[in-house]
Parts: sequence; C-alpha cells; structure tokens
Amino acid sequence: MAPRRPLAHIASLLLALLASACASLDEGECRTGDWRQLGYVDGLKGYAMSRLADHDTACARYGVVPDRTAWQLGYVEGQVRYCTARNGYEQGRDGKGYANVCPPSTDIAFRPAWEDGRRVAAALDTLGRIDSRLREIADTLAEDDRRSAVYLDAARENREPAERPVLLTRGERKALDREYDGLALDYEAVQADLAALDAELSARHGAVPLQPVLRNF
Repeated sequence: MAPRRPLAHIASLLLALLASACASLDEGECRTGDWRQLGYVDGLKGYAMSRLADHDTACARYGVVPDRTAWQLGYVEGQVRYCTARNGYEQGRDGKGYANVCPPSTDIAFRPAWEDGRRVAAALDTLGRIDSRLREIADTLAEDDRRSAVYLDAARENREPAERPVLLTRGERKALDREYDGLALDYEAVQADLAALDAELSARHGAVPLQPVLRNF
C-alpha cells in the first residue's frame, strides 16, 4: 500500500499546478523569448501594463528577469495598433472587454467605437437566443412526430409497441407552432436591423462588415 501523502504536501502540489496553469509565460518563453515581440503582442491584445508584472512572476520561478525596456518598447508599438477606432469597434463587436489601456489621445476614438461594437454584439446575442429557441421548438416537434410515427407503424403492422408514447396535446402543438412563427418573424426583424446597424457603424469606424447572419434550418 502506497504511503499517504500529508495534506500540506498535497495542497502545495495543487497550488503549484494552479500557478503553472495561470502563468503568463512558460519556461521556454522566459528563457528564449523576444521581449520586444512579447511586449508588442501584449499591447496588440489590449493587456494593461500590469501584464509585465505577470511575466515577472512567471519567470521568477526559472531565475529569469524580463527585459523591461524591450518589453515596454514593444508594448507601446502594439498598443498603437490596438488603440484605433477600427479595432475598438471590432473588439466590441466580438464581445471582448476593454481594460481602459488606451491613453487619452487615442481613447477618445477607441472607446466610442468599442461601445458601438458592443451594440452590435448585443444584437448578435439576441439573434442567438432567438435561434436557440427556434431550434428547441423544432426539435421538440420533430421528436413528437417521431414518437407518433413509431407508434402508428407498430399499430398498422399489428405489433405491440414497447410503450404508449406520451405525446403533445393538440393545444400544446398549436402553442409551439404559434411561438415558432412569431419568433421566426422576430428573427427576420433583428437580422435586418443588425445588418443595417453593422453596415452603418462599420463604415463609420473603417471596419469590415460582418458576413450576413443566416438561418440554416
């Protein structure tokens, strides 16, 4: 029988694994990383300056000290690319947050564009919720039809069905049909509003409009 490990030892292992999972860089990146390029990528992704402190913590375990000057040079270069109106709009439209990292001179364009993007993201979320409910109703009706057909086929062939199916009542089916038809109209309306809004805001902020969002069922 294997010896039992002390709880403190187990806890330390778990903490080590958690720290490793959350580390911003692994050992290879700490030892051989291009710190200017790492800074550029962090700036381009919209990380705050505190990202460098995360790298300090991650690399300290391997005895590596980040090249702070190189990282900061790259970070500024990446941030210039990040803090544009176009990127702000696309970030917001993709549902991504904003860590208030842009300096005032660029935040004045980035933030309104990001907020506009969030408007489109909200419309996409609405469209997704309607789509999900439409699929749910369609699946419910299709499954009810399937159970009914299996039972009827058994009856026509004088076979004893495994069990009498629990089917939707006529009233329940009508209610689902009505809900489906109403939601289908809502979907078309939101879809049209979304396309018009994204076209307007994409032109305003110099972004590429979304591809048309189409129902595929």
